[in-house]
Amino acid sequence: MVSAADNTKEEDLRADIVYRCYNQMGEFGPEGVEICVKGELSAMQSLKTYPQEASEIVQRCTKRLEPIGWEMVKSCADREIAAARKAKKD
Repeated sequence: MVSAADNTKEEDLRADIVYRCYNQMGEFGPEGVEICVKGELSAMQSLKTYPQEASEIVQRCTKRLEPIGWEMVKSCADREIAAARKAKKD
């Protein structure tokens, strides 16, 4: 069940994405902002599908990099997950 607090948080995250993309890409016009927003939303949604065992990595990357963007968070998580898998194999 999704609570009102969850909806508010999701709306706040989306608003933050739009604001950040406008500030970062506004000089490239509406198309640049739209591309940025779509990429950020896609990265944020993708992170929600990561397996439970990756949650600590995702949280760490989110805490460190969310202020600069969800695509950076996803990139960080992907790199750290790959490194952890490689370390397990070795």
